Amino acid sequence: MKVKKVNKIEDKYLNLIKLIDSGEYRLASMGENYEGLSRWIATYIFETKTNEGILTAMIFNDNLRFQVAFEKDLDETDVQTIYDMIKDIMNKEKKKTSIWVYNENHNLVKTLMSKFNLHRKNVYMSREIMYFKEPTNIDITPLKTIFYKKEILDDVLELLEDSFVDIAEKNEFINHREYYHYKFSNLNKSRFTGFLLNDKLIGMYFHHDGEIEYVAVSSSLQSKGYGKLIIHHALNAIKEDSNNIPYLYCVDENSKALQFYLREGFEVVAHAARL
Repeated sequence: MKVKKVNKIEDKYLNLIKLIDSGEYRLASMGENYEGLSRWIATYIFETKTNEGILTAMIFNDNLRFQVAFEKDLDETDVQTIYDMIKDIMNKEKKKTSIWVYNENHNLVKTLMSKFNLHRKNVYMSREIMYFKEPTNIDITPLKTIFYKKEILDDVLELLEDSFVDIAEKNEFINHREYYHYKFSNLNKSRFTGFLLNDKLIGMYFHHDGEIEYVAVSSSLQSKGYGKLIIHHALNAIKEDSNNIPYLYCVDENSKALQFYLREGFEVVAHAARL
């Protein structure tokens, strides 16, 4: 495998990073112009007769951050090369480290996890999914909508705790009341919409400039069609509020949610593992 250090990232290698997720793509595209990125350490490109890849290293928010993506998966010898390069930079920088990898490089991810002694529960994995279709207007009856106000904050946080019980730490939302109040109060390219059934909050979404950051339905009412009403209401809101394609991140543990979004017309565009 040929390794070359470069100063500028060609589009074909940036597009490999985009397979991790669009946030990593923006980070690599903007470099030190990206807020929080204080130093770009190095960029390496890799080539074989049948494969191409990229590894970047940077200091972001005072932490060491790597991005690794290959067109095709790697064998053990090539994974060892990547591991050695990462360890060499880690030993020099001596900072808290995250490694963002294209998660369809299964052997690369699996072997790096083994070499760094990481268990699955310590590795964040998610798919970025986008909605490329024209959103359709949908009648949300019997639901009624409500905008955010501080008086409903506790109900919203309890709904999020209930909806994300299988994939979030207990009290993850309740322990950060002021953060979520500030976030949901923000109307700059953002929108919070709650959904009432018989005057009880049973669902919500929050989007910021096209990214659906939160969508929730009471656990007792899931698989009853309310999620469909809520997500399509969100898609129409994004059409009004943003010029961006609607997208969201779905963690790998939540396979039920992924299947729901795919049925509703979303498409997987990226797959990330954060080591």
